[in-house]
Amino acid sequence: MPRKGSQKVKTGCLTCKIRKIKCDEAKPHCLRCTSTQRICDGYAPEAYRTHSWDELLSSSAIIPAPSNGRSNREGRAIDFFLHVAAPNLSNYPDKEFWTRLVPMACQQEPAVRHAAIAISSIYEQLRDGRSDALDYPGGRFALSHYHQALSHLTRKSNSEFTMLFLCILFVCIETLQKNVPAAIEHCRHGITILNNATMTPWVREKLTPMFVRLSIFPFFFGSTVTTFPSLSDLVTGATAPYTTLEESLSALELLQARSVRFIRSSDTYRQGIMYRVEFPNNLHQEQSAILAALGQWLHDFSIFREAYPPTSHDAKAPYLGTLIKGLVCKIWVGGVLDKTEMGYDNQLASFKAVVDAAEKIISLLPPAQTLYSKSKFTFGMGYMPPLYLVVIKCRNLNIRRAALKAMVSLATCQENLWDLSVMSATGRRVIELEHGINLETFDREDLPDAHVFVPPDEMRIRDSIITKSRETQIDASKQSTRYMLVSFLFATLAGFSFVDEWLPIGPVPTSST
Repeated sequence: MPRKGSQKVKTGCLTCKIRKIKCDEAKPHCLRCTSTQRICDGYAPEAYRTHSWDELLSSSAIIPAPSNGRSNREGRAIDFFLHVAAPNLSNYPDKEFWTRLVPMACQQEPAVRHAAIAISSIYEQLRDGRSDALDYPGGRFALSHYHQALSHLTRKSNSEFTMLFLCILFVCIETLQKNVPAAIEHCRHGITILNNATMTPWVREKLTPMFVRLSIFPFFFGSTVTTFPSLSDLVTGATAPYTTLEESLSALELLQARSVRFIRSSDTYRQGIMYRVEFPNNLHQEQSAILAALGQWLHDFSIFREAYPPTSHDAKAPYLGTLIKGLVCKIWVGGVLDKTEMGYDNQLASFKAVVDAAEKIISLLPPAQTLYSKSKFTFGMGYMPPLYLVVIKCRNLNIRRAALKAMVSLATCQENLWDLSVMSATGRRVIELEHGINLETFDREDLPDAHVFVPPDEMRIRDSIITKSRETQIDASKQSTRYMLVSFLFATLAGFSFVDEWLPIGPVPTSST
């Protein structure tokens, strides 16, 4: 007579499965093992693709990425991503992408999981103060997972959604390492895919806003309108009347992308080889069209703020931050078709409105939030670039100094590829050169004339070229300070001239081993 076989154990920890006993499935180690002093070997990993994209993206809850059954190091990296990296590297517009969509996609795509592990590992090193994110023992671990994620990029089985998703993560990895060419190249690849993608609700709602924001940063780091693709006409935003802040921001971000391309297309006439040539009519027409659209957006946004005021204390800052972006965009577009820098003097009211909004945001922050307690990196553009434009283009000393102070208070240490230590040092020196003062001693001296002095055009800096040159100097007290080489561009009767200066950008960061 045949023996009765024991029932196959399909769930539970690996140890209980081997012993063919029922597991209580407690996490991270089952009580059945620990109560008998056995070593619980954990749980087998859930299979990838256990959920369709429809199921994942329609879910309102985060599906945590599995860590059990994989290496402890990978599991720890995923946990760090979920609880530390994702909440900190995201700012208001893209918070859902990092804190909800990426963790869910880790379940769906191995490449997404590898990329998330790489981001987590690199972010942790930045958080610990290392200047080179990969110059540490775990750097090889992060690089290995990045390479594994990259290996999936060319697979024919990838959907458009997966490809676009990965491009965003790869931009983040390269941005964390301040690898400008690679970050721009991944962004270029993603926008090219987006322009030819089928605009499904997933792509339009979940990924398009990310690429609209990403389409801006390359123009600040060497890209031109002839070398970087524009967004296709299929990429559209919300229209007024707005009922949510997301809708109003969506419309503004498309205007920002259009504005930055317009501004870069005028560079060659303003300070390039076409300087002696008048701006062509098509640029004046585009300027008028953008200014009209921005004026309409500011009007519609004002109506929205009255109809749908922020419902909580935490919601006030995103409202004000959105206003700052709209005001600064209009200031920059309005002053760009001027061979001089004097046109910005007509926009003092807008400059002051930006600073007033920034100071309101500062008043909303907890007292403990300082430069040293906030995030070291955010993936998107935050307060730094808009406030920096006020610092360098507003020639009212009181307003631009307030903008510099607000930028240092509000900006994270690195916003996308913008570095706060570099931007604050450069902006500070622009103020000093244009007003003929030393800001370190300014507050201790009675210099009333400096407040009313408006720099003439020949003293105004047209542009600041931040080079890659860096050096370290050690002072008499044995303190090591980092310096960067900056070239300041001035207009002269003969054309343009550069003035090079080495600017201190802070102490050499200490790194743990």
